[in-house]
Amino acid sequence: MLFLFVFIFTFGLTYLCRKIIKKYAVVFYITAVILSVCVICIDSRGLPSWINTYIIELLSRGILSTALWCVVMWTGAFPNGSKAIKAFLPIRGELSIFAALLTLGHNIGYGKIYFVWLFTESERMSKNQIAASILTLMMLTIMIPLTILSFPKVRKK
Repeated sequence: MLFLFVFIFTFGLTYLCRKIIKKYAVVFYITAVILSVCVICIDSRGLPSWINTYIIELLSRGILSTALWCVVMWTGAFPNGSKAIKAFLPIRGELSIFAALLTLGHNIGYGKIYFVWLFTESERMSKNQIAASILTLMMLTIMIPLTILSFPKVRKK
């Protein structure tokens, strides 16, 4: 249910802010990096519960980044010439970079535990955790090059 609310909010906010996102993409990238570093480094035990529930969890569990990925991916499914594709297609690259940076924060945050265990103490992990860690590493090997290719300067070269 939380994901549904976050997705609706993200979809609406990206629609309303599409011109700002296009014009100030670097600000959004820097914000994503700052948020990711906070998620990786912050000790949430001393924070108020509402901050943990409505901010930290959205980032650390990957809920916000998944909602952004849904906007990016579903943009390709909208009918050609539709209002939605005209709104989202011009910012699809920027949104994918923003989502990827947030996703990296999520993966590094969990990877500090699970990737280390995978390579050093895999017997501590359940079969599901092992499978999830391996699949995550595979997805990261796909996502990182695609993210790099999403930068306009890289695409031009």
